[in-house]
Amino acid sequence: TPFVPSGHFPLIGGIGPWKGSQGVRTAGSAAEVGDDLSVSLWLTAPLKGEPLGFHQKGYTMNKLWAGRSEAETSALADAFNSSIAVDGRMYQQDITGSMAHAAMLAKCGILTQADADQIIGGLAGILADLQSGALQLDLQAEDIHMFVEAELTSRIGDVGKKLHTARSRNDQVALDLRLYLKDEIAALQSLVLAVISSLHAQASAHKDTIMPGYTHLQRAQPITFGQQLLAYAMMLERDYGRLTDAGRRMDASPIGCCALAGTTYPTDRVFEAQKLGFAAVCENSLDGVSDRDFCVELMSACALVMMHLSRLSEELILWSSWEFQFIELDSGFTTGSSIMPQKKNPDMAELCRGKTGRVYGDLIALLTTLKGLPLAYNKDMQEDKEAVFDCVDTTKLCLQIMAPMLSSLRTKPEAMLLAAQKGFINATDLADYLTKKGVPFRSAYKISGQLVAYCIAHDTVLEKLPLETYKTYSDVFTDDLYEEISLRTCVARRISAGGTGPASVQAQLDSFAAFLLLQGVETLSLRLERHAENTKKVVEFLANHPQVEHVNHPSLPNHPDHALYEKYFPNGGASIFTFEIKGGVKEAHKFIDNLKIFSLLANVADVKSLVIHPATTTHSQLTEEELLDQGIKPNTIRLSIGTEHIDDILADLQRGFDAVKEG
Repeated sequence: TPFVPSGHFPLIGGIGPWKGSQGVRTAGSAAEVGDDLSVSLWLTAPLKGEPLGFHQKGYTMNKLWAGRSEAETSALADAFNSSIAVDGRMYQQDITGSMAHAAMLAKCGILTQADADQIIGGLAGILADLQSGALQLDLQAEDIHMFVEAELTSRIGDVGKKLHTARSRNDQVALDLRLYLKDEIAALQSLVLAVISSLHAQASAHKDTIMPGYTHLQRAQPITFGQQLLAYAMMLERDYGRLTDAGRRMDASPIGCCALAGTTYPTDRVFEAQKLGFAAVCENSLDGVSDRDFCVELMSACALVMMHLSRLSEELILWSSWEFQFIELDSGFTTGSSIMPQKKNPDMAELCRGKTGRVYGDLIALLTTLKGLPLAYNKDMQEDKEAVFDCVDTTKLCLQIMAPMLSSLRTKPEAMLLAAQKGFINATDLADYLTKKGVPFRSAYKISGQLVAYCIAHDTVLEKLPLETYKTYSDVFTDDLYEEISLRTCVARRISAGGTGPASVQAQLDSFAAFLLLQGVETLSLRLERHAENTKKVVEFLANHPQVEHVNHPSLPNHPDHALYEKYFPNGGASIFTFEIKGGVKEAHKFIDNLKIFSLLANVADVKSLVIHPATTTHSQLTEEELLDQGIKPNTIRLSIGTEHIDDILADLQRGFDAVKEG
């Protein structure tokens, strides 16, 4: 099965001639037609590292709706009617909903408190056993609701049969689905934020990287790679908002609507809704059990997410091709060819593009299912979950792959700049230059076009064309021309809000940083700023400490790597310190031993974000003289800090120094 986040899992279902157990794929009810056909349904689920599988208990599970029909349904019909292979993933929501329902029944005097407590305790046990793997879903159950109720009754007896008072499977399944999808919206939004964060990080790094902007897939005007990426961040920000909107309209509880017309029991729907975290209750019972707008709306939002990911994937595919060579995708997100050794295929991006049609199909399938249904519930609606689950799973999968694929890609600024120059995308700026010199725009437009044609014929670009050549087309050209048509100048002069100018792009970056921070996501630039501040604190602490000498760090001017540090880590991206403890090797060991690091060094232990590597550890069998011969002072400490818990780090350091001082 494809990888999905913990707690969410894909389904596998099928019909085939399996009759035995193969791993977690266990045969379904042996409904045989003729001699060789059996029907099988199965499911796998990663829960705390364990598969959630199906099994047969060896007895026929009683149908909770039995009574009206005199004859047994055929095994083939049972398998056809069964949905547990699909809705089994909602076991947690089903049990949580049942616990709240039992509590409500007791509050309203419909059940005794003792009965409710027994039911809730039994349900808690079932949930724990499912999560631990001690209990597996029974394939012979018609759906997750029947499985849970039957399992409860088998554990606590007839008291379990009281749970279904004042509810129907119609409102129960609607409740489970809303609860499940509310959680899925939160997961989707988290993944959307991760992609936006990756886009923001790359855009920040390339806010000044010039590339050609395109219309009709033809080079049009100069822009920056940063602005191009921020356009996709804008799309995903809207997606985040649409998911929020979908969640808000989903946030009404249908439980208590019962089959379609409500109940004669004096229930408290508001109490039950509040226990389950809903903001409201569905106000019309017919609508409550038959509404699947919330599925369609979420799937529509997912379809837009996928459309945006597909457009971005198309760009990544083009940019990484030999024809563009603007970027190189990390090898972890590409594949090779089975016959052409030179190939590096952008398969992950292509799959994101391809899976978009699958999500569209899920949406259209559910819309088609719903379009002809009379009120209220109809069995057709059982098909909603396969479509919506596949839609959400696929969208999450593509978001998961997109964030690290973006973060790890390598840009080729020189190729982008060359493509911009050879595209003559500063031709409009050349015409503007002439216009500012008094040449009528139409004449300026014609002259610019003639100069472009000349450059193409002579395999050159406007920036490299000699002034003498320019003057053959117009006497108004002077030396200031080259600055005017420089691509960097062209970009810088796009000063309108939202444009590609530096101030505008920085404003967009700042806006996204604020948006991400509002959602609890810290941008890379903010993390680096905090890291730099923590680095400064450690430098000052060590430099001013009476037991320390010869502090060194790449941020300090006397460090041999200072120039590289300034170039590549302007915000403090490296924090490896070296310093010497006054006294000698014994003092160094006291420092280490007090921090309880010495025995953990082989595993590069992290204690409160602090990692200590004394030179004496790897050379502990050598004498001080031998260490000095190798250029290693035995009282040297190498220290690496993270970006968090700086106060703990400094406190631990001081404890180490105190041990040295106190002996």
